Amino acid sequence: MDRKKLLVGVTPLLFTLILLVVLTQLNALADDEGTRSPGVYVGSDACMTCHSEQYDGWNATLHPNSWDTLIVDPLKQEECEHCHVTGYDDVVNGGFDPATDLPVEMRGTQCEACHGPGEDHVNSGDPVDTQVNLSARVCGAICHQEEHHPYYEEWNQSGHSLSLISLRGAAGAAEDACLECHSADYILNEEPDRPSIATAEFAITCSVCHDPHNITNPYQLRWPKDELCERCHYPDGAIPGDPIYHPQSSMRDGRSGAPILGEAFMPDVECADCHIYMDMSDNITGHSFTQKPEACVECHQTTPPIYSVELAEIQIAQWRTQTWTRIIDVQQVVVRAEGAIEDAPNYGFPESTLQVAADLYNEANYSFSFVVADGSGGAHNPAFASALLNFSEDRSNELIALLTPGTVRGRVVDAAGSPVEGVTIEKDGVTWATSKKNGSFEFEYAPGAHSFSLKLRGSNVGSIESVTVVAGEISDIGDLEVTEQDLFVPIMISIGVIIILSVIVAYLLLKIRGLRSKKEES
Repeated sequence: MDRKKLLVGVTPLLFTLILLVVLTQLNALADDEGTRSPGVYVGSDACMTCHSEQYDGWNATLHPNSWDTLIVDPLKQEECEHCHVTGYDDVVNGGFDPATDLPVEMRGTQCEACHGPGEDHVNSGDPVDTQVNLSARVCGAICHQEEHHPYYEEWNQSGHSLSLISLRGAAGAAEDACLECHSADYILNEEPDRPSIATAEFAITCSVCHDPHNITNPYQLRWPKDELCERCHYPDGAIPGDPIYHPQSSMRDGRSGAPILGEAFMPDVECADCHIYMDMSDNITGHSFTQKPEACVECHQTTPPIYSVELAEIQIAQWRTQTWTRIIDVQQVVVRAEGAIEDAPNYGFPESTLQVAADLYNEANYSFSFVVADGSGGAHNPAFASALLNFSEDRSNELIALLTPGTVRGRVVDAAGSPVEGVTIEKDGVTWATSKKNGSFEFEYAPGAHSFSLKLRGSNVGSIESVTVVAGEISDIGDLEVTEQDLFVPIMISIGVIIILSVIVAYLLLKIRGLRSKKEES
């Protein structure tokens, strides 16, 4: 194989791999902020007096009893202990001594397992002396990771882990309000403590979805499962003309800002049912949030259509192939529509027509972008995705037809039938064409009945009265005779200019001769 061709083929792949590694490392660095600080452990009972609400909520979760669940587990091993106690092997600071199983008050995953040793904070009461860390590493650096339950590794491969980096990569297109769906420290704080894009520290980490102090919802979710994803994955009321971001929930529901009706797709299925498929026997926690065909099989073992994993994969691939094929086709029409919008002023379309065209383009581009921004390739709602793309194509074609100009063609001649060169065809002070040496002219113009003036060297020499321009067709008006009377004025002006210039030249020559004569006499 030609080495140069091999290098050209491999270079983009290498670049992509390097970029992924860099982003992953940047994310790891960004998520490593606020590691636990050294200090002395005091136990969760010391937190209860001042933080009773948080204490009561935490005390109802599985964390405080994690030691008890380990003890009764027949598969327990010594290496399991560090995730089921607080301050593991940190005896100097009053933590848990694995050799003696003491102190008892360090058993279980207590407040200080996440917030760090609390003696300084208990003594001072100063919030600075404790740690509120929203990093995913608080959950994943020690416990929720590796083969036993690789939540952290899967999260780190997900788009959630890169949400802050990707927002900053949007440069001027991003605003601080975008952090509502891109930053844990923005979501979990109130004004005036919310950060800006420049000062935000954390992406969408574990604590955005899971509340360590509350079991109101299953899995300690901050919001009900059927509401959680929709809080961010919806288009926020965007209408044609607005940018569209993550419209997944609205795509599922079959609703958008476009004037077309859709129906909800699998309305009894929630986002997590497909995107957080868990199989702990195979060490899959679902926190990469990638849809897996195994999730389809869980419901469709007995519910028609009956799917195997292989059949589910085929069905999903079919939806995506059909949708992306249509996306590519429709994109070409939308691009043509955009070009028609850009070219329209060059053809004399009135402002009212341009406004109608702009409305059509906004609807076409909105519907197309809605499907692309959804990102599922139609899998979230195949029928509605297809309807949106069809609507986009129809609106684009309607716009293109509206802004298709017609052609005006003719020839300027004098009374003798000889061609006249340099005659301009003008309307409202704009020149649309100039007759060539053979007197011919041709230009494109907006459909309708239009009149134009003919000018030669700035003077009116004739007109085109109410020529009917038809979209996509040629209106040939034949010969336009410019009479001698029409030509008289510009001809006389030209002669007058020539005479004046001749007089000026003669005067200058006489002046020069006079100066020379004086010089010779002196």
